[in-house]
Amino acid sequence: MLVEAARRMVSSVRAGDTVARTGGDEFVVLLDEIDAPAEVAAHTAMEIAQRLHASLAADFELSPVGSEAKGLQHQGSASIGVVLFDGLEAVKDSLFSRADAAMYEVKRRGRNGVLMAKA
Repeated sequence: MLVEAARRMVSSVRAGDTVARTGGDEFVVLLDEIDAPAEVAAHTAMEIAQRLHASLAADFELSPVGSEAKGLQHQGSASIGVVLFDGLEAVKDSLFSRADAAMYEVKRRGRNGVLMAKA
């Protein structure tokens, strides 16, 4: 399922963006070159996050390990935290902490959603 989730995420972002698995079932997506006024950058980031969310909401058709046969269907969900790099925060841990906090707020609210971290 993780391989299929990663494939869906890669196909949901733009060519220069990065998708990385940080461990377990958590991924980080870095959006490259959305330099724009903050409102435009936020809109672009949220559009991509919504696209990621929709792609992960579709049923997963899985195969038993070592088999080509499909047959196992699984429905997943995604809790997504979004943070914009404002050019002022030099420490990447601060960005990840803010994104993590937004993701956990989504989970606290019932999971399966997208939330932009507060600036």
